[in-house]
Amino acid sequence: WIVRELTSLSGRIFNGEKLEPLFQRIFQIYDTVPRSSPERSLLLRSAVMELLIRIVEASKTSPKTATNAQLKEIYDEMVSHPERDYPISALAERLGVSRTNILNRFKKFTGLPPHAFLMAQRILKAKELIEQGDRSISAIADFLGFSSSQHFSTAFRQATGKKPKEWNASKRKVHSNE
Repeated sequence: WIVRELTSLSGRIFNGEKLEPLFQRIFQIYDTVPRSSPERSLLLRSAVMELLIRIVEASKTSPKTATNAQLKEIYDEMVSHPERDYPISALAERLGVSRTNILNRFKKFTGLPPHAFLMAQRILKAKELIEQGDRSISAIADFLGFSSSQHFSTAFRQATGKKPKEWNASKRKVHSNE
């Protein structure tokens, strides 16, 4: 049965994240149980058989995909709170989908991968904060989760064509001409 099932698997990719503990168990048995012990072979065969059965079972279930409502919730959160981190693994776990699924669906939903979308939101928020004039560039960089003010300045320049201070000066010039 197991040979027939494994050879008939389609090329479809499924969420194999739940298989990781089984692989770890196989490696742990291999590394810790002495080669000469009689139980080693039995333990390894048992662990491999369990892994193969789980692969067959996982291939039979249809993969879960993120819904537009779930993506809209994440989208709204990123727009409202660009200062927070949104690791792909955490988003995938939150929605109960694979990392690949969240990456592909989010890009289809917004036109950008999650990290690029978040960076765009951070730059929009940075422009708003720079215009308010309450905070230094370093404080804005820190608030928005950039590793340094240099990293922030580079990201800002890539997005706007200007350094934060240059952008601020050009905005002040426009406002003074009005």
